[in-house]
Amino acid sequence: MDATKEAVSQYDWYYLNSYMVNSVNGKTFIVDGQQRLTTLTLLIINLIHLATDLGIEPGLKDFLKSRVCGYSSSGEMEFWLGFEDRSIALKNVLDYGLDGESHHNGNQKTSEKNVYASYKVIHEYLHYSLTDKHKFKAFQLYLFERVVLVSIDVDDSKDVAMAFEVINDRGIPLNAYEILKGKILGIIDKSEVGPYVDAWNESLEKFLYFGEEKDKDIFFSTYFRSKVAENQAQYRELETDKYHKTIYLENYNVKIGFKHDTDPAKAYVKNVKAFVKDTMPFYSDLYARILQDEYFDHTENEYVLFNAINEQAGHYYALLSAISLNDPDLESKYILVAKLFDRNYSLLNLTGSYRSNTFNESLIRLGTRIRDKNLVEIKEAFNQHLLDEVMTAHNRNDLKEMRSGLLVTCLRESIISFQKKQTFQPLIIIKW
Repeated sequence: MDATKEAVSQYDWYYLNSYMVNSVNGKTFIVDGQQRLTTLTLLIINLIHLATDLGIEPGLKDFLKSRVCGYSSSGEMEFWLGFEDRSIALKNVLDYGLDGESHHNGNQKTSEKNVYASYKVIHEYLHYSLTDKHKFKAFQLYLFERVVLVSIDVDDSKDVAMAFEVINDRGIPLNAYEILKGKILGIIDKSEVGPYVDAWNESLEKFLYFGEEKDKDIFFSTYFRSKVAENQAQYRELETDKYHKTIYLENYNVKIGFKHDTDPAKAYVKNVKAFVKDTMPFYSDLYARILQDEYFDHTENEYVLFNAINEQAGHYYALLSAISLNDPDLESKYILVAKLFDRNYSLLNLTGSYRSNTFNESLIRLGTRIRDKNLVEIKEAFNQHLLDEVMTAHNRNDLKEMRSGLLVTCLRESIISFQKKQTFQPLIIIKW
């Protein structure tokens, strides 16, 4: 079959989802869909180079090039995908193909590294699959005639968040963090949003080596829980599939300040800028560090590893609760909180005081006790928390402090109970 429009029209069309743009003062900015459009740009650049290798007629090569770039009135080449953070890398692969990265001057941004890496992946696949002119022409015809991408144009920046919600409610799958991204970045003036997009992406990319895609939502949920949740009900309202809506409710917005309002000073814009440029990088570093320390080969904190071995995740919440933004006691708190969390969990089990059905609720109370506190206050809070849990489990109300005698008594009771069912003498060594 010849590679013609008529022949390709017999194939089903392929829906590549939608992308969202925001038009401001005659310029169009991409709000959502940057990755898809970048990938398509790299795909077409690959086709341009492949056309040269296969001896495709110049007219088709000119058509392909016109799909990714054009020229301004001053004669300068401009990519239709106008992200300044990746334009240098895109020009290098357009000019030099696989050798583009070797022509890069200076340090590479994360987005530029991704451009070079993605170009190589696409190159390998296309050069393996499109081995002659017929296959090449059939593929490029299908790409431009049967692949469908829907553009959603939001005229007013304040409507961007609403559009994200509508898209998600209509059944187009969006993760909570993607909706939050649209809400937050959508209110920043498009003339200055570039660095905030970079900061957002770089913060979340830190999780990908040791974590998974789901860690992006877990991170945001854990962060907001650690800083604003006051009880179990609020903790639940900030779950991974709810936090992006919950934080805009009035009782949460008082603390967070992201909600769009009629404030002429636009304090909410200042708040989201500070969150993306300062808060997210700091706490995403912390979250990524905990992820890393849960691996045997990479751990720098054995107590984080112990918590992971015990299949406990509450130390994330506890650490983010205790550590303040740019905390001068970061290192000391990181060690202390992980250590005390492991101690409390272990002693609750050793003394027969651990109750899985109430542990999470008690953890929420602990989080509020240690939130942004100093080292002394954190240690006191953990001790009191341990004391409360032991008293509750053993129906005691006469204990005033966590003394070694109490631990010995509870351990003895636990051991005696255990020995009635077992035939060996247990050996217990405690080191904290």
